[in-house]
Amino acid sequence: VTATLAGCSASNTTTVTVNNLPIALAGNNSPVCDGDLLALSTNEEMASYQWSGPNGFNNTTQNPTFIADINAVGTYTVTITDNNNCTATSNTVVTVNATPTVSINNETICDSKSALLIATVNTSGTFVWSDMQTGASISVTPSATTTYTVSFTGNNACTATAEGIVSVNENP
Repeated sequence: VTATLAGCSASNTTTVTVNNLPIALAGNNSPVCDGDLLALSTNEEMASYQWSGPNGFNNTTQNPTFIADINAVGTYTVTITDNNNCTATSNTVVTVNATPTVSINNETICDSKSALLIATVNTSGTFVWSDMQTGASISVTPSATTTYTVSFTGNNACTATAEGIVSVNENP
């Protein structure tokens, strides 16, 4: 820069540094099931992070984790700030699938008789019983009181288990 006043001039130079903006890239491990660990992530180490999201979610760590519930569904935003105080923002959408609810009836039978156990569930999926039978209902003939477990996997990949007891009475 040169300035002239009344025939006198003066010059000075300065250096202007233009810093590159940081690049924010937000991500997550969804879809997850209700009750599973949800992990948010961003791509690089920065001076600071500010996450925000549904239901007043706020966090200042690079890669926050928390137990997800169905209310965690939505868009999460991270603003990263580098050492030059330049910022960038990125969004990631989280999906949380509902965990199924499964229950089994209990039965009381006489020795040598059969019992029908029926698993009731609030969604569609597949059943595997502790005796390796499949399907929503099984017929069993235990010789003593036995606990049966069903493992259910919903079409959304979320799982649940339940137990049913078949009590066996001796024949008179």
